[in-house]
Amino acid sequence: MQNSDKTGNGAEGAAADRKGEGAQAAESDVLRYRSMVTEIADSFPAICASFDSSGRCLFVSNGARHVIPDGKVEAGSFGQILERLAGGEGTWPKALAASFESTAPISVRFSVPAERPKKILALLRIREGSGNRESHLLALDVTHEDPSPGEGATNGAWTEHQVSLVAHELRNPLSTVQAGLKILERSPSEDQARFARTSMQRQLRHISRLINDLLETSRIKSGRLVLDRSPVDVGEIVVLALEMCGERGTKPGLEVKTVLPEVRATFLADGDRLAQVVANLVDNAVKFTPAGGAITVAARYLDTEVEISVSDTGTGLSREAVETLFKPFGQLERSRSMSCNGLGLGLFIAKSLVEAHGGRIEARSEGLHKGSSFTVFIPLISG
Repeated sequence: MQNSDKTGNGAEGAAADRKGEGAQAAESDVLRYRSMVTEIADSFPAICASFDSSGRCLFVSNGARHVIPDGKVEAGSFGQILERLAGGEGTWPKALAASFESTAPISVRFSVPAERPKKILALLRIREGSGNRESHLLALDVTHEDPSPGEGATNGAWTEHQVSLVAHELRNPLSTVQAGLKILERSPSEDQARFARTSMQRQLRHISRLINDLLETSRIKSGRLVLDRSPVDVGEIVVLALEMCGERGTKPGLEVKTVLPEVRATFLADGDRLAQVVANLVDNAVKFTPAGGAITVAARYLDTEVEISVSDTGTGLSREAVETLFKPFGQLERSRSMSCNGLGLGLFIAKSLVEAHGGRIEARSEGLHKGSSFTVFIPLISG
């Protein structure tokens, strides 16, 4: 009986040790994922901040320093900075107070005086949790927005719509990350911890893609896009593009085929940028092609151009959709109708990168549910 007790106590001790190790691992995961989220917020050229109902700033991301050239941005003085940039006259306090009374986002505009003045648009949205009510702010630099957004909308309304879309697309994955952190903080079982880690990793990858698209769009609109041309082969570009897509380029029941030149040849271009173009087109095709469909990525050399096409058997395009495809956020409504993630920036970025090479991109479709084809033409420059 004495030996049995010792065995029992030993088993209980081992179980306690395993539980302690699990708690330590969960705590390590919490710190690591919090660090990742903070790093993303700090590198993103936007203002992410939260305020309580008294107007006190509880948090402001270091990314704010990319938007507001005010030296060191600190939570203690951030409310005063925003009040000054809003033009005084109580504009900022009124907007913040209104956000606590409204279920819809409240917009407020800021102007940053400088040699090259900046225009900033912010959205405030209330969030409740753990008995506390906070107003969360997301603000973006909209200085370079197109002054002619199209018929039926003013530039200000369209810009506000864009920022609202960004806030929406970032909020959902961040909510999943926050839920995962809460699970890891509760000393979860191994299965619960694995589920939380997997969900958080997937959402953090999604956030990174959104931010990369926004940064690329900012570079394009501000004229800061730079090409690094060198001799490249079109077949290698397609292979690199599919590697970039990774797991995003696959879907159960979806076939992806390539048709590449048998003879290797080189031309001068930015290979990484062209691979990004093809990857964006493949991402788009995967998004709108259901299981059982097929995607074909083909490339060939013409007399004076390189041709790369991505064709699919997916949902196809209406004539109206083709007209707005390559505008920023142009595909967002189409994406939402099919429950797809993303900001609708991929095709805009692809078109801009192609045009930076002196090329062109064309979209064709026979109509809805008849598939679509995107073809890129790049001038052949020998090197």
